[in-house]
Amino acid sequence: MTRKKRNIRFKASDAVITVLCLLVLIASLFLFYKDITRIQTKRNEQAIATITFKYRTAQRKLNGRVIWDRLRQESPVYDGDTLRTAEQSEAMIHLKDGNVLNMDENTMIQIFYTETGAALVTNGGTISLDTTAGSAGFTIVTENGSRIETGTGATLSAQTAADGFAVQIQNGMALVASADGTVRTASNGTELRVSADGGISEPPLTVTAPLPNARILHFMQTPADGTDEETAAVPLLFSWKSNRPEPADSVLIELSYDPDFTRITESRTEAASGNAVFPCKSGTVYWRVTRIEANRTDGSRADTGTDTDGTAGNDTTENNAAAETDAAAAAPASVSGKAVLAAVPQPQPRYPPAGTVISYRTGNPVIRFAWDGSDWAAGYELEVSGSPEMTDPAVKQSVSGNSAVTADLAEGTWFWRVTPRYLTQNAAEAEPSPVTPFTIYKKEKLSAPVPVTPGDGSVITRRASEAESVKFAWKADPDAAAYTLTVAADPQSEQPVLELNTTDPYVSVPFSAETLDIGTWYWSVTQRDGESDVSEPSPAFRFSVEPRKIPDRLLLYPPENYTVQASSVSAVQFNWKTTDAQNECRLQFAQDETFSNPVIDTQINGQTADGVALAAGTWYWRICAADAETGDPLYSPARAVTVVPELDAPQPILPADGATVVAHNGNPVTFSWQPVIGAQHYTLRVYRTAATESAPANSALIANSALAANATVPADAEPIAEHRRITGTSVSLHLPAAEQPVSYTWSIEAAAEETENAAARTGRKTERTVSVRSPIPVTLSYPADNELIDGLQALRSPLRFTWTETDPAAQTVFILRRLLPGGITQTVLTRTDPARPLYLERLSAGTYQWTVEARTSDGADIRARKPRTFTVSAPERLSPAVLLQPEAGTVFGPAYFRTHRTLRFAWQSVPEATEYTFTLYRKTPDGTVADPLIRKTLSAEKTELTLRDMSILDAGTFIWNIDTNARAKDGYIERQGTSSQAEFTVDIALPGKILPETPGTLYGN
Repeated sequence: MTRKKRNIRFKASDAVITVLCLLVLIASLFLFYKDITRIQTKRNEQAIATITFKYRTAQRKLNGRVIWDRLRQESPVYDGDTLRTAEQSEAMIHLKDGNVLNMDENTMIQIFYTETGAALVTNGGTISLDTTAGSAGFTIVTENGSRIETGTGATLSAQTAADGFAVQIQNGMALVASADGTVRTASNGTELRVSADGGISEPPLTVTAPLPNARILHFMQTPADGTDEETAAVPLLFSWKSNRPEPADSVLIELSYDPDFTRITESRTEAASGNAVFPCKSGTVYWRVTRIEANRTDGSRADTGTDTDGTAGNDTTENNAAAETDAAAAAPASVSGKAVLAAVPQPQPRYPPAGTVISYRTGNPVIRFAWDGSDWAAGYELEVSGSPEMTDPAVKQSVSGNSAVTADLAEGTWFWRVTPRYLTQNAAEAEPSPVTPFTIYKKEKLSAPVPVTPGDGSVITRRASEAESVKFAWKADPDAAAYTLTVAADPQSEQPVLELNTTDPYVSVPFSAETLDIGTWYWSVTQRDGESDVSEPSPAFRFSVEPRKIPDRLLLYPPENYTVQASSVSAVQFNWKTTDAQNECRLQFAQDETFSNPVIDTQINGQTADGVALAAGTWYWRICAADAETGDPLYSPARAVTVVPELDAPQPILPADGATVVAHNGNPVTFSWQPVIGAQHYTLRVYRTAATESAPANSALIANSALAANATVPADAEPIAEHRRITGTSVSLHLPAAEQPVSYTWSIEAAAEETENAAARTGRKTERTVSVRSPIPVTLSYPADNELIDGLQALRSPLRFTWTETDPAAQTVFILRRLLPGGITQTVLTRTDPARPLYLERLSAGTYQWTVEARTSDGADIRARKPRTFTVSAPERLSPAVLLQPEAGTVFGPAYFRTHRTLRFAWQSVPEATEYTFTLYRKTPDGTVADPLIRKTLSAEKTELTLRDMSILDAGTFIWNIDTNARAKDGYIERQGTSSQAEFTVDIALPGKILPETPGTLYGN
């Protein structure tokens, strides 16, 4: 049996029903979305607080209702509302009395409010309370009836669980009462635990910072060294105290990034009570603080609150002693928790940036503010003020994202910033963004639009059989209500072919014979505002419409704007591709894009050509083939190729051509040259053109050389070094050198690498010569080595020291030493940078050694190779004086003294003597002489002396002596003579003992 085929036809009514069903479905989905996102409000009741949350969501249930709302940021909270946070979420509640309440994850509370203060009932989780800015106190009631009461100026955290709750007071005071009526007061740094049966105890160890589930943000300004929030260290503050009466030596603080502490990243032992800061990286850090008791000799940790003797520790509070004792015995002495750490950067403004100028004409402009913030921020407060101090802001609004829009700013200079809001206790430490200025000014008239596309000089190709269009676009102006596009054949738009009105800053115009046919066109645009004021037309942009060119033929190589050296043009292979069977075409080269006079026009049967000869300049090439249908010539787009000459020869700078370079202490010789336009690197080659035995070739340099064979250097030149691919314009080489200059020839040439748009280039070579030698020591000239210098001449005329320097010395030191017996030398004179020649006066007799130490300006040591020695002879002594009177052995008796009252001494004059020294001694009986009776110096003209004081002479022997000296005019003794002396005797009888006569009787006796 054959089944009959049914013919089902789609009717118009079916389409209507389908559309209606889709509309009903869309409306239902919209209403469902509105329902689940609707926030319930109470019109007849005033909110007691607002709630902000971070990460995931917080939910609220109005008092007396069963529906939980998905809250938005800054949602109102009413008296009796129940609030809860989801996993990994947190919320901050700002009460209208100034108190701030933080809810950690998985926390649920019901909040009530009266004029005397707020209260909440917690059903589990962790909460933090800050009443420092509040005007009233706060009460926390747990599920079992225990409560915490605090006044203003307090901060605390409370954690509730099935077995009780714990409260920790960071600042201020609080009253803790258990369900059985036990009451205890807690103050700064105190932690109390209330058990399920009502016992209140203080744990052996209290950790006041960080909280067990703390979120700690480290607010940092944008650093200059580029450190970001991922690499910045976050300080983690620990604060703890020991609460047990028995002594505790220390606590052990351990940090780990694993919850089970399998890998402890830091462990530190601290005092029983105190503070410590640990630098940590951003992320979740798990911590534990363990109390170590002093009386444990085995060093084990106190893992429970039980004393070492097995008894529980006693609490001194009288009204709950028993309960506290039991609770303390079970309380752990190890406290653990986790902290989520994050380094939060300072918000950075993005738009409007500093110095932005915003214009408007009629209504206030709509300004969008944007900034880079942090994922940790629950929201931001945008402020715009007329002063950089941000006083009296004209705009102040809360924002949940990283941008905001306002139209409330008029003309003037404005300053803006954003202040982030964080759901942490240290949120007040967050820095606002830098204050950023911008300016708004009101325009007197509409400005001309700014055309964008098609750009000025654009070329648009089209095929007549294709339906195509041209898209015109310009920059939008907020003051513009409409635009008028004008297309004309002349830049003045005197005869427009198209005028089109639009409200969008763009429009598409199809090609047509009446409007946009093949040819050159000009387009401009005007704009008008809501008051029908029309702006000046924009600048006219020129564009050309051309027929599409050989769509199935492509020029492959060389690419557009290819550059090639003239000597390498013939090696360039011009390639193109065809896809049809027609393989014949013409290859054309011209010096203009229009190919008005092709220089090369040759028939090619294939897809490649080479051996083209082109002079330097810019050339255009293309291929031409006949249309397969019409036979009309079709031209490919032209490509430009630039033919350039070889690179210029580098101009050497150092060393100068033919110069002599002094190399010392292994210092290299620097070769430098002027840069060549177009060069990417250089090749330096060095040859020795006059080899000497004193300067052997540098084998290491030669081994690394690959010297070119086309060097135009002497045939006997010895290659020394080659350096290729020098990217700079200088290089330093160590060249063999000796005191006799070694001649070198060096060459430098430029080159450029092959790139995607250019062939490799070479350049002409420059050659120069240079001589290199080592520094030449100072040559000592006079006195010559072992020279004998007359002593008298050395005294009477300065001794002249001379030396010569081949290399100019920057510093010279002359040193003169005296050679003493035993090989000892004594420095007589050291003189720095002496005048040349150097004169030394009155060198005394002796043997001397002299040398010159010197250095050049670049530090080369050019001291004399060997010191020189000379001798100054002793001057010949003067002849002794011939004593004339009294002669030696003369005896003066009484007869002489009866007739003479003086004694004359005389001697012969001594040649060249300038003075005589007369000395008279008395000879003692033992043959020695006593101190001189007379010592007197006489000039050379006086050769006698008369003794008039005869009283100095008595009986005895006397010696008289004549010493001679030759002095210079300034009194310096140049020569001394041999002493001459003679003896004479005074022989007179001395009177005997005088006996007085008897005087007789004196008158008057």
